Amino acid sequence: MSRAIISVISLVVFGLPMVMVSLWGLDMQDRWEEVLGTERNVPSGLATAGRAVNDWVADAREGQMAAALFDPVAITDHRFVQYRRTGVTVADVLAPGEAVPPADHAHLWITARGLALAQAEGCPAILDTIATRCSAGRLEVAPQDDGTFTVAARLGFAPADDPGAVPPNGRDVGINRTTLRLPLQGSLSVPPDQVATAERELLTAAQDACRTLRADTGTCTIQALQFGRTVRGDTVNLSADVVLASLVPDGTDAVTDATEAAITGGIMDRLRGLMGGDDTEAAPATGSAPRVLQGGGARNGDNTLTID
Repeated sequence: MSRAIISVISLVVFGLPMVMVSLWGLDMQDRWEEVLGTERNVPSGLATAGRAVNDWVADAREGQMAAALFDPVAITDHRFVQYRRTGVTVADVLAPGEAVPPADHAHLWITARGLALAQAEGCPAILDTIATRCSAGRLEVAPQDDGTFTVAARLGFAPADDPGAVPPNGRDVGINRTTLRLPLQGSLSVPPDQVATAERELLTAAQDACRTLRADTGTCTIQALQFGRTVRGDTVNLSADVVLASLVPDGTDAVTDATEAAITGGIMDRLRGLMGGDDTEAAPATGSAPRVLQGGGARNGDNTLTID
């Protein structure tokens, strides 16, 4: 009896994964042969079984991602604001009065304290607007030719708004991602002392858009947001790239025309003050208010927003 039990356990532990991997490989082979228009060498029954395995794995991954994205209390780096700061020196991570380490230790010190720097600088605005908790993770420190460093991290957060519940059978829904560029065209041009205020308004505009989408689909969370900043003389060109995630029934569109119009209108209302008012108001005096730069890009060339 014990040998039979061991044989069954061995089959489940070792045999089943090997079968699934083999079916996965047969499905991929069949897909390539279909794309290339070559002879189909995989028996149809095995190809169908392989496709079922791949679909099951994809559904499982989607379900895990949905559970993480729409968890109302957990901090997860699948739901984040991207932090990025250039020109960082070791002085930026030292405590007041702390001795400056040797120059060849600068990379080590910044790496050791980079998460604390990102959290201290990036989390306050997030906590003031879209989140109840915030924590830095996934640190990247890159040395630059001028001796400074670029520090990047994900600021994971627990949302201030309930993102909505994941259905018990998560395989009946899919994650739909809606991308936004804030403002809707170009970028904002703001004085350096107004950047923090403008970024809070962009965060709030993203939250407003998510609320509008949630009213339509039942779920929405800000999955990712990244600011673009470019210094132009005595002003900063500012924008934000946003990814909103919502759950929708498989095979349906997430954003109706009415919802899209409402999101657009809400963004314009939220940012109108930063853009100098509407068409019925007098234009702001030169240099007295931020303005929209039509067609201009605010992102640094390598400042690319990526999600899992």
